[in-house]
Amino acid sequence: MKKITFIFIIVISLCSQLSSQWIHQLSTNNEFPFVSIKFGNSNTGYLLSSKTTKYDTNSFIYKTTNGGNNWVTLSVPQYMNMFLLGLDFINAYTGYVIGWNYWLSINNHIFKTTDGGVTWSDIEGPQISCYTIHTAIKFFNEQTGYLAGRYGIFGKTTNGGLNWFTFDTVYSDIKDIFFINDNTGFFTCSNSKVYKTTDGGATITFNILSDTTPAHFNYGLNKIKFANSLTGYITSDRINPYQSAIFKTTNGGISWKSILVLPEYWYAKALELTNDSTIYVGLEGGEIIKSTNCGWTWISMILPSTNFGQNFICFLNKNTGFSNVAERLYRTTNSGVFINNISVETPSGFELFQNYPNPFNSTTIIKYNVPKSALITLKIFDILGREIYILVNERQKAGTYEAGYKLFNLSSGIYLYSLYSDGEIKDTKKFIVSK
Repeated sequence: MKKITFIFIIVISLCSQLSSQWIHQLSTNNEFPFVSIKFGNSNTGYLLSSKTTKYDTNSFIYKTTNGGNNWVTLSVPQYMNMFLLGLDFINAYTGYVIGWNYWLSINNHIFKTTDGGVTWSDIEGPQISCYTIHTAIKFFNEQTGYLAGRYGIFGKTTNGGLNWFTFDTVYSDIKDIFFINDNTGFFTCSNSKVYKTTDGGATITFNILSDTTPAHFNYGLNKIKFANSLTGYITSDRINPYQSAIFKTTNGGISWKSILVLPEYWYAKALELTNDSTIYVGLEGGEIIKSTNCGWTWISMILPSTNFGQNFICFLNKNTGFSNVAERLYRTTNSGVFINNISVETPSGFELFQNYPNPFNSTTIIKYNVPKSALITLKIFDILGREIYILVNERQKAGTYEAGYKLFNLSSGIYLYSLYSDGEIKDTKKFIVSK
């Protein structure tokens, strides 16, 4: 397995001047965690919360029409009071919600709206048994959609959900599905296998992740997403009883390799890609790790919650994103970095200060001056000049800024950090990590 540098950067709670850029935005009753979010466009989005027991019949759908600044609760009809498990929206008005109720004669349900959640119709999806549960629904366009669930259920519609036909796949739970185009798609299972189709599901092949062993065969995979037709990522629930990993392909799913094995009990759940090189992974305990170099190195951000259960990360663009920890919804508008504008006075010029303390073994602070509005980038390099990660990459107004970081598992040595303005380097300094 390829070894990579595993770097955590989290907010320093002891530094009162520093503030988290993941802001708590919305909460539900703690028995109804958020389970899914989807935006139909840059302004209109839908958020789903549901209790996770078969005996409860209450769920909630929230809607925003201003990019997530505010959310309102939609009126859910009585026949949708069941365990709602996921949703997908094609645009601002047309979307689908999948639900399950143990006590109904027809357990699995697909609900469709074409008027932005004002009304919903009940579409009967594939039924295998009362124990079959739909777990994922994805539409590629207004006509073509895919459905997956427990015991290998895998269905397809070509008429907007009016009719569904199923494929004979596997006897394992399907956790997630992702289609690159109408015909080429992937789905992850709880048996260490990644399944692929290139003909819209008519034929399906599979790969066992090459870093798994027979002892790990029954440990499952979670989310899957592709940055392009060749490069994709998977989060695993567990690769052994105590650890999980992140896997990557660079050849269109022909083979997969783990790029990061997480510490014990840090289970990888949510997954989001904002471009070809930037990856976000949500961990069970409310942390988000981020890579800006295709998974080579990672930074970490902690969402301010003591609960467990992270189900999604969703970004509208490179800066604005949403995530959850159980029943709490968080939002960032600067890609989740931790930074504080400590002075609005206009400095005389660009200046990068020496980090303090230095040397350090975990916590450090970087301060810099910005004399005029510009695209500011702050990067860290190893001693060979290889970019480890991008700390800051946003337009900032004139002022003095301070960013605090806590680093874990970064080997002792000398590192460089550089300040850029509109792509032009302004200064470079060194810091020393001493373990």
